[in-house]
Amino acid sequence: MAGTPLHMTSRMPKPEQAPLAAARPPRRGPEPGQAGRPGAAEQALGAYFETMGAFLAAQRRFVDRFVGAAPGPAPSGPPAGPRAVRRPEPPGTDGAASLLLGRMVEHEPGTALVCERVYGMEADTFLQDHTLASPRIAYTDPALRGLPVMPLTVTLEMLAEAACALCPGKVVTELRDVAAARWITFERGARRLRVSVRRAEGDGAVFRAAVHDAENGGDGSGFRPALAEAVVVLADAYPAAAGNGLPPLAESEACGWRGEAVYPDRLFHGPRLRAVHTVRRWAADGTEGTLRVPPRAGLFRAVTAPVFATDPVLLDAAGAFVGLWSAPETYRGVVPFPFRVARIRLYAPPPPEGAEAAVRHRVTARGRETSVHAIDVVLADGTPYASIEGWEDRFFDITPAVHRVAHRTLETRLCDELALPPGADGIAACITPALPDSLFEAGFGIWETTLAFCLLNRAERETWLDERATAKRRRERLLGRAAAKDAVRRFLAERYGVRLAAADVEIAADARGKPYADGPWRDWIDGTLELSIAHSGGAAVAAVADGAGGGIGIDLEQRDRRPGDGVANGAFTETERELLERCGGAGGEWLLRFWCAKEALGKALGTGLRGNPRGIIVTDADPATGEVGLTLTPKWADVPGGQVGRRWTVRTWVAGNGILALARGA
Repeated sequence: MAGTPLHMTSRMPKPEQAPLAAARPPRRGPEPGQAGRPGAAEQALGAYFETMGAFLAAQRRFVDRFVGAAPGPAPSGPPAGPRAVRRPEPPGTDGAASLLLGRMVEHEPGTALVCERVYGMEADTFLQDHTLASPRIAYTDPALRGLPVMPLTVTLEMLAEAACALCPGKVVTELRDVAAARWITFERGARRLRVSVRRAEGDGAVFRAAVHDAENGGDGSGFRPALAEAVVVLADAYPAAAGNGLPPLAESEACGWRGEAVYPDRLFHGPRLRAVHTVRRWAADGTEGTLRVPPRAGLFRAVTAPVFATDPVLLDAAGAFVGLWSAPETYRGVVPFPFRVARIRLYAPPPPEGAEAAVRHRVTARGRETSVHAIDVVLADGTPYASIEGWEDRFFDITPAVHRVAHRTLETRLCDELALPPGADGIAACITPALPDSLFEAGFGIWETTLAFCLLNRAERETWLDERATAKRRRERLLGRAAAKDAVRRFLAERYGVRLAAADVEIAADARGKPYADGPWRDWIDGTLELSIAHSGGAAVAAVADGAGGGIGIDLEQRDRRPGDGVANGAFTETERELLERCGGAGGEWLLRFWCAKEALGKALGTGLRGNPRGIIVTDADPATGEVGLTLTPKWADVPGGQVGRRWTVRTWVAGNGILALARGA
């Protein structure tokens, strides 16, 4: 069973300890006066060298296949037949240069194999184009990427290569019982994975293979389940396709999607993985279109001509037709990702770069959260390449706002513009859209991490990943940064014509905890910015203004919150409570307006409430305009600009279910 520990009869030493080949040293002759027959010690030593010779020969075969052997003479003789196409051997070091297997850790020749390898965007450059974001997400840091995710079909290629390494000279004709238990993501950079494969009992061509996290219980001991597993079937040659293929579409319509209508409007892949050429027809029961094999030279940093056991890029693009089917309109907020496949049959070797293929995709079953699909891929010359049965996707509701951010990260703002009351000229404010808790909880938190990687720069990501806080608090801080970044972006675009992505704007805090915006763009503008952030009930707001007008403060409370008399008695003086009664009482929204007004003024002064909400006094309120007048007690005499005795005007208003207040500190 895949995922169980493999019992190995030989263990490969580390590369620096194991030469690629070694000649067996000659035995010493008998010493003078001794018989010519070797003794027990010499027999044991000879047996040891024979065992090592067999091991090194097996290792040489492995290295030749996956690290590159010296080119030999071309094979002679005609091919075995039109379908007897064998996998090409790696052409020297430019071939399958240990592509996806890496270091052989354990090896039982012909029976089992375990390999380990570190995977990451630097060496595996295809990962740069398989992030849950646009290929580029920042203007000031062009190399910054969204959250990298290993494509399922690349994971299957890892398993296929392991089976081929265990049984050289064969081709992969089938992958079945595919199950992906967890996303393979790279939010903390490169990670070490372990690939294990074992020949199935009683069948010389069937192998069970799995991928584990090598650094977190990934030794196959069962401490953690496999990240992904499958059954790999090998044969001497590719089989002929059986049957007549998939049925025609029911009531389809021509769509003609190509170019931006596919990437990035419906699929997030970057240039190296953009194998969908056209989508010609769409129907409720499937789609049809064409693929074109992209250049392979850029998929790995150190390998210019990778050789695959399957074609993971082409198979990934075939599976992407499920995503295209789910998106008759763009950015609907629903995205599918595969997690199970019943069977993939292969009928030909990976086609060459530039080759085209037709895709026929059909929906075979639909549920509330999942759907099952069948896909046929036929090369342009009519040769069947692959047929897929039981390709199963789960649908994630990520909201239209997050959907658009993930696909068009550079130019899209997650947050909505916040309409401000009269008199708030020169201020840009944003509020987060309604985002359900399920968005952040689904898929082991994948979409929260995706959103964070779309919005945060490198330093902010490290802080966010290492943050020790409750899930609720982490979410609030992330959304607060999102609102702040979008408010800064809006302000700079309107005032200076500077266009930035969210990741170009870093949100930091000074020694007092007051937030500020930073980034290389500060050298492009005159003056300074003032920033304030607030969050409540899963929503966040932020306001930005020119620093010449003094500090700015904004606060937010949910309108349906009922603080009760205890809060009123603790936060307000008797005079304030009398005023509150004239405005509607402690049970109404004016209690929240008074509270937000105090919070907003404290933020604008750069002090907060200093643990004493009664130090800022509400003196008057106008229900018609929402304006609230406040003064400071003598305890604020040490605050720059505090001006004890001055009347401050704070604007309060209602927006949806929110009570908001906005103050300036000058």
